[in-house]
Amino acid sequence: MKKYAIVILYSKMLEGDFLTKIIIIINIIVFIFEILNGGSTNTNVLIMMGAKVNELINTGEYYRFITPMFLHIGLTHILMNSYALINTGPFVEKFLGRFYFLIIYLFSGITGNVCSYLFSDTISAGASTAIFGIFGCIVTCGLFFRKDKAIKRTGKNMLYIVIVNLILNIFQPGIDIYGHLGGFLGGVLMTTIILLFKTSNTKVVKLWKKKKL
Repeated sequence: MKKYAIVILYSKMLEGDFLTKIIIIINIIVFIFEILNGGSTNTNVLIMMGAKVNELINTGEYYRFITPMFLHIGLTHILMNSYALINTGPFVEKFLGRFYFLIIYLFSGITGNVCSYLFSDTISAGASTAIFGIFGCIVTCGLFFRKDKAIKRTGKNMLYIVIVNLILNIFQPGIDIYGHLGGFLGGVLMTTIILLFKTSNTKVVKLWKKKKL
């Protein structure tokens, strides 16, 4: 099953956009370093490489609000996150541009880790905080551009996926639901700011339609 997932992921990466690919490659490289240093499920390795640890953040290691989004715990974890990113990242990267995609991704990852820090004492790591921000971005775009049926439908479908995921998170042990919620809200917030103050809604839609053609 994992080999099949790797084949699907690789084929998707060939179709993806530049920045999305770069982020996935960085995550894979970091994952390899985790394995080489003792294993991606080894708590000591995760702490050493920057996982979210509340006690260490309290001592001033604030970089742990950023580094966890590039770490993963186990092969299944990185495969699932990479697959989710390759299926959603290109939409945002094409729709809003690489710069705004990167801003939303990083901001969401940070807000997700901050929420996890505030509401959960457990060690956590993973790109899902940032990926839920991308989910939030797509949902927000669907709300902003309701007159465009394709964008509205994409946003609506993404909202259903987020709701289902959050419900499943409640019943899955070891899942940092606070990080996911924080990332999603961060994505909604940053996307709203970008669409309100940095872009023209009409211009964005026209650009999107042109790229689709």
